[in-house]
Amino acid sequence: MAEDKDFLVVDSTVGGAREKGFAMAFLLASLTVMGLLTSVVLPVWTHQARREKEAELIFRGEQYARAVILYQRQVAGGFPESIEELIEGRFLRKRYLDPMTKDGSFELVFQECLWKSADPDRTPFLF
Repeated sequence: MAEDKDFLVVDSTVGGAREKGFAMAFLLASLTVMGLLTSVVLPVWTHQARREKEAELIFRGEQYARAVILYQRQVAGGFPESIEELIEGRFLRKRYLDPMTKDGSFELVFQECLWKSADPDRTPFLF
C-alpha cells in the first residue's frame, strides 16, 4: 500500500511581490550610484592618463637631448644627421616613439611655427 505523506505547502506569493519590489528598487539605486561615481571618476582617470603620457614624453625628450649632447662632446660641437647615427654611435639605445600621438612619430617644431601660431596682438611666448 502506498502511504499518503503529508507535504507542507508554502504559499510563495504572500509577501513575495513586495520583496521583489524592494530588490528592484535596491538594484536601481545601486546602478544610479555606480553611474554617478563613474561620471566623477572618468575625467580624473583620463587626466591622470594624459599626465603619465606627458611624463613619458618628457623622459624621451631628455633621452634625445642627452644623446645629442654626448654626440657633440665626441664630434666637437657637430649635430647628428639622423637618429640612426645616434643609435649606431651608441649615444641612444633605441628610437623612441611619441606617446602623445597615435602613430608614434615625433613632429619637429621650429621657432617660426611658434611665432606664426601666436596671437598677432601679443608678444609670442618662446620656450
